[in-house]
Amino acid sequence: MRDIDVIPETIAAYCKHCEGHRVLDVKGRCVSTPYQDGNYINGYCEYTILGACEECGQPIVAQNWGAEADSTHGGKEFRTIYPIDEKTARKIQFDLPATISKSYDDAVKCEQTEAWNPCIVMIGRALEAVAKDYNPKIKTISTGLKKMHAEGVISNELFEWANEIRILRNIGAHATEEDVEEVDARESLDFLQAILETIYHLRPMFQKMKERRKKDRK
Repeated sequence: MRDIDVIPETIAAYCKHCEGHRVLDVKGRCVSTPYQDGNYINGYCEYTILGACEECGQPIVAQNWGAEADSTHGGKEFRTIYPIDEKTARKIQFDLPATISKSYDDAVKCEQTEAWNPCIVMIGRALEAVAKDYNPKIKTISTGLKKMHAEGVISNELFEWANEIRILRNIGAHATEEDVEEVDARESLDFLQAILETIYHLRPMFQKMKERRKKDRK
C-alpha cells in the first residue's frame, strides 16, 4: 500500500518549542521508499509529514517507517526530523534488548551532561551487552567482537568502529592522566547508533523482505 491517505490528518510528534509531544495539524504528506546507504529498501514505506504544532503553531517535519502492506503507517510514533532537538536526536526508534537499551540510554544522559568519561564507559557497556546478546558465554568486549566478526555477524567496517570504541572505553574506565575528549565521546555514540541500527533494525528488516520475496516467487 502506497496511498498517501494512509497517513492520518493528525499525528503526535515532539515539538522542540513546547518541549513535549504535541498533536500536529498535518499540512503536507508524502509516502516514499526508504533510501539508505545508496540502496532503496523495497517493501517498506517512509512516511513524511509537514505539520504545525496545535499548541504553538510552529512547523515540524516528522517521519516513520512501515511495511508497504501495513495500513497503520508503521504503528509507531513519528520521529521529529526538523527542527532537531538534542533531547530527542538520540532516541532509538526500534526495539533493543533491555540490557543494551539501558546502557545506551545512560550513555545519552552522560552526553547531555557533558560527562565524557562516563559516557564512553556506558557506550562500551552497551557494546559488551551486544556481544553477550549474541553469545552469553562471551567474557570480554574484545573476545566478543572478534567472534562476531569471524562469524560474519558484523562487517569489517563495523568491527573497526566497535574496536575503536572499545579502546576509548578503556581510557574512560581506568584512572590515568588521559581523559576522553568530547569529540571522541560524541562520535563513539554516533557509531554505536549505527551499529545498533544495522544489527537490530536494518538487518531484521532486510531478512523479512527476503522471506517475503521468496514466498512471492513460489
